Amino acid sequence: NRYSADFCGILKFVLFTQHAKEKLPTVWDVQSLAWHKLVNELQQSYAHIDYLENQLAKEHQNGRLFSLISKLGFITERPEHRNDPKWSETGDRYLVKLFRDSVFHSVDEGGRPQIDLG
Repeated sequence: NRYSADFCGILKFVLFTQHAKEKLPTVWDVQSLAWHKLVNELQQSYAHIDYLENQLAKEHQNGRLFSLISKLGFITERPEHRNDPKWSETGDRYLVKLFRDSVFHSVDEGGRPQIDLG
């Protein structure tokens, strides 16, 4: 038997049950027999939607992080100012350089590069 007992029961109800006054079963009659399967399917759909939204939010954050890193690189690593170290040592550019150095060049207590940013 390839079909579940619940499905076979619903088919028997719809096809072979004699109904009062020759009235065919309604959707509500069938739904009352399969409500537990419907609720389970709905719960699984909601769980999958939550998972997909979470993955989408992660990808969105990754895009924002890459954009921020790119902007930091464009500000602090200008090729036309490579021979002038004082260019990034003044004003707002210096604050951006300090931030970049604290994020990407941080070390732990032993002087080893800190790789885990989490």
